[in-house]
This record gives sequence, C-alpha cells and structure tokens, in this order.
Amino acid sequence: KNLRIVISMYRVLLICTSAGEASWGAKTGLWLDELSIPYYILKDAGYEIEICSIKGGKPPVDPSFFTSGDIHEKSSQFIDDSEAQKKFNNSIPLREFSTNGRLESKSPESHDLLQYSAILLCGGHGCVDDFVDNEDIRDVVEFMYSIRKGCVGAICHGPLGLANCKHEGKLILAGKFVAAFSNEEEEVLGLSDVLPVLTEDLMDRAGAVCVPAEPWKANVVVDGRLVTGQNPQSSLEIALRMLDVLRSLGDEFSSPLNVNKPWGM
Repeated sequence: KNLRIVISMYRVLLICTSAGEASWGAKTGLWLDELSIPYYILKDAGYEIEICSIKGGKPPVDPSFFTSGDIHEKSSQFIDDSEAQKKFNNSIPLREFSTNGRLESKSPESHDLLQYSAILLCGGHGCVDDFVDNEDIRDVVEFMYSIRKGCVGAICHGPLGLANCKHEGKLILAGKFVAAFSNEEEEVLGLSDVLPVLTEDLMDRAGAVCVPAEPWKANVVVDGRLVTGQNPQSSLEIALRMLDVLRSLGDEFSSPLNVNKPWGM
C-alpha cells in the first residue's frame, strides 16, 4: 500500500478564465503571474500540473499584464517553457472535469478529479465575466471540496467562482475567512463603478469574512482546506500555503517532495 502511494501521480488542476473581451468594453483575461508562479512552486513540490480554462484552448492574458512593468521571473520562465506553453495553449475545457462533462465526453482518467489533490482558481479581471455562477466551476469546486476532500485555492478574482458553491447544503464561503481582490484595489484601478460585480462584495454576500490587506500587498488566508489570496502579489504565498494544507491531509494528497520549509522560502 505504501508503495502505491509513493508511485502514484500527484496532480493539481489550475483553472483559468476564457474571457478576453470584457462585458464592460475592455480587453481583459488572466493575470499570468497567478498561474505561472503556482505552476512552478507546485510542480517543484512533485505535482503534475494540468491547466484548464472555461472554454479550453489558449486562455487570454490581460494585455495590461505585459505593460505593467512587474512581470515575475516565473512568468518569464513560463513564456519560454515549451512544455508549459503546450499545456497553456491547449488548455482543457473545464467541462471535461465536471461530472456531466466527463460522462458526455468519456474523458480520460487524467480528467478524473479523484486523481487530483487540489484545484486553484487563477485570477484576472476576465473572471468577472465567466467565473460568476459558472456551473462547471461549481461542480468542480464542490466535488473537490465535498467528495474528494482535497484543497481548494482561489486567488485575486478567482474567488468569484466560489461564491455559489455549496457543501452539505450550505454555501462553502459562509463563515469562512477569505482574501480576495479588494474594493480598494478596484477603486485604485478606477473600476469600482465599471465592473458588473466587485469580488469583495460577492464574498460578503456569500457570508464570508473578507480580510483585505493594503492594496498590492501579499495576503493569503487559510481556513480549513480553503486557501484564498488577495492579488497577484499573493501568488507565491498561496502556492506555499496550499502545500501546507496538502501536507496536513497526509500521504494521499501530499507528494513525497512536498517537504516542510521555513515560511517565506
């Protein structure tokens, strides 16, 4: 039995937006750091990383990411990494991981969430248009949280996908401490009165206790098996805290390479 655990593949599913043309008239998409940094941190800890998106194919990256002047070295590495780019450019439609989608498409065993230790909802303003009340996200989150009983992570605008998810008949977020892209950060960007929904507001409506930090400061909150991060600056820490949670869940979820390290490493 121990041998089986050691040689079995440990997997994490990273979930991206497919919305590149925003309903409010802007070019939008994924904020790449929120995918690339967890990709490498989790991969280096012994996890096979699968990338999916709402519609499949190449997820749009927010054009302002490339002009922000603050591109993390992991994103530069990701852009030059042929293996990572192949996964990114051919991201799997999220529906293939959902219960109904797997039945319809007869998708392979590698799309069975029972084979995964965790999922991470990556952010970017595109999530505002296609993560809110998305039935496939809801199905995948509820399966990972309630049936697989693994780790669920969400960063920046990613927590929008959690708002309507339920566990044992109640909203997963009810009473949970969370971090998410703050109303103050949207205000700094001049988007408070432009977006159809504000992430922090939706967290409040779902009964979560939102604990925002100052704009653009790393802020990650762990509440049980739920790990949430506020903004792109939280991308490193959310991956590290997810690894902490996975270690706490034991050998079924934690890769042998997922060893404890001092905080901040």
